[in-house]
Amino acid sequence: MKTRSILRTLVAASLFAGLLASCGSSDSRDRNVAEMPVNYGPCETGGSCAVGDISPTGGIVVSGATDALTDMWEVAPVNGYGTYGDAVSAVATLEFGGEKGWQLPDDSVAGYIRAALSNFACAPTTDCGTEFGAEPYWTAAGQPGQPKVVSFVDGTVTIPAGGEMHFFRPVRKFRITTTPSTTATTATTATTAVARTCAMGGMCVLGDTGPGGGIVFYAADDGFASLGSDCGSTCRYLEVAPTDQSAGSSWTGIQFDCMSTRNSSCMWGKSIYSMSEKASARVSSQAIGMGMAASNLIYERISATGLPASAYAAGVALEYANNGKSDWHLPSKAEIEALYAQRTLVPGIDGSDLTYQSSTEVDDSNVWVVTMSPRGGRAALKRILFRVRAVRAFAPMDGVSATTQLPVLATLPPSNPEE
Repeated sequence: MKTRSILRTLVAASLFAGLLASCGSSDSRDRNVAEMPVNYGPCETGGSCAVGDISPTGGIVVSGATDALTDMWEVAPVNGYGTYGDAVSAVATLEFGGEKGWQLPDDSVAGYIRAALSNFACAPTTDCGTEFGAEPYWTAAGQPGQPKVVSFVDGTVTIPAGGEMHFFRPVRKFRITTTPSTTATTATTATTAVARTCAMGGMCVLGDTGPGGGIVFYAADDGFASLGSDCGSTCRYLEVAPTDQSAGSSWTGIQFDCMSTRNSSCMWGKSIYSMSEKASARVSSQAIGMGMAASNLIYERISATGLPASAYAAGVALEYANNGKSDWHLPSKAEIEALYAQRTLVPGIDGSDLTYQSSTEVDDSNVWVVTMSPRGGRAALKRILFRVRAVRAFAPMDGVSATTQLPVLATLPPSNPEE
């Protein structure tokens, strides 16, 4: 059984009062009078900002200021995904938090982002409200026709091949907009609740980008349990990985002597369940929330034969990690059928003839698979190679309600979907 990491979260909320000392009077009568600082108010309402503050739009400040003449930079709190052309089009037309003027980061702003990551209360590869994974992100830098991608974690810069898809994060330049107050004040410290996007642990709707960087395709009003997932018995959503993990994996791992010698270590003609539990387990394993438990059981049974996780579908799904989340699994029958029902939300699979594995065993030799076209679901032999697309169950952060959601930048469809 794989060990799941428990990730820390960042409370992205603060009020920052920027104070500038005014010049004292030379008159001896004023020497014992307290200086009156300039107070622009908190960042969220248009005042002075520090790195890590929440801006008036709901973005995250990566370059702050304490005076009204200095430019500041913020990043939107959600990821986009697509080709370079998709990214440019999306940021050019984006209106987020009531503001336009978003763009892709150039080299200097990318540097601000890298430096700012150290100010957040967790490692940059984990879910801490910033959602910056180790994957490369599109930038505005590079020669014409040769856009660059950069890792905000280690600074690696590459020039990808044409048509590649990567994450992108819009940035925006802004300034202090409030009128300063010069009234003598007593400094105070306060905190305020900050709305969170789905990706940051807030409430979600179908099509949102989830905390794992996937696409939300299922939401349960009453919640559900997913044994082995980080959300445990309090799960509410399912997200699907943004890309396939395998273009062809069998359910049990193919060994070439299976069919000719009926090697005892081969699993393609055996059940993962005991004789006494087969009937009931095959029914219960179909449900929403059962994909993780079934994936772990497949892993337990097949790993005992000596096959590596990379050799079979459930192992491939369990080994997947994205945006700091590692509790992904092969979907159950009900989970993959929910994905089929919302396939128009997922770039590259809608209307395709691509067929995907589930974790649900139909009988000793067959499993449930789904083709993302009108053909839909059916039973297929365990030894046949089908694609793998991992899913993940999750829940909103504690205390998050339906009123705490920010607008979400939709994940874009690729301009060259797989045929």
